[in-house]
Amino acid sequence: MAYSAGAAALLGPASSAKADKMTKEVVGYQNSPSGTQQCSNCGQFEAPNACKFVEGDISPTAWCKVWTPKA
Repeated sequence: MAYSAGAAALLGPASSAKADKMTKEVVGYQNSPSGTQQCSNCGQFEAPNACKFVEGDISPTAWCKVWTPKA
């Protein structure tokens, strides 16, 4: 699995269990995009409203520190 250095720093050792997802607070989740970066164009986004690394419902137009461009 490839992810940004920022995501690697926040995640620590690789993990895929749902219980190991981070909170929105930890990743600096915000309900608005950061310039052109938003969840819908992030490689971690799982449509329609989820993220590989962040727990809870995720808005496609939100943004957080684990944003990584889609491959």
